[in-house]
Amino acid sequence: MMNLGVLLFIVMAVGSLVVFGLAIVLVLMMIRRSRPGRAAVPAHVDALPGSVGSAVVTVVPRSPGLRTKEGDLRRVSVVIDVDGPRGSGQITDQPVKPEYLPWALRRRLFSLSPFRYGDLQLNLEGEDVRNRAAEQARAGGFRFPLDPPLPVSVVHPGDDGARPVWRIEGQ
Repeated sequence: MMNLGVLLFIVMAVGSLVVFGLAIVLVLMMIRRSRPGRAAVPAHVDALPGSVGSAVVTVVPRSPGLRTKEGDLRRVSVVIDVDGPRGSGQITDQPVKPEYLPWALRRRLFSLSPFRYGDLQLNLEGEDVRNRAAEQARAGGFRFPLDPPLPVSVVHPGDDGARPVWRIEGQ
């Protein structure tokens, strides 16, 4: 027979591991939800229906004195068309790296090919079109139209300098 102290130690150790594991899962879920396009939509909140009709792709200029290796200099600002109780309008999200975008949006904007460097891997037909779009992105911004638009729910429009909170429908 096992000693009561040993049995209690095993139960406490397993319980501590479960609590620690749940804390890690909770932190990872909070990090995931803080990314654009992945907001949780609570049942008691009326989310505004909208659609992502375009995204503005820009390139952050690299500082000549910068010695660090910045892997991806592309930034994407998502433009959301909303229809609310006060009328329709557009909400523009803050620029983020493509890796922080939801997969459904990132796949529509960028190619999966790792061998295309000069054209920013934009998912457009034709090399000339991609190169012109990359030049526009480097010069200040290329507005990438999404056809058909992606449906989204806007939980918070992001006024007063705050980032808008939105989620792609069906994700």
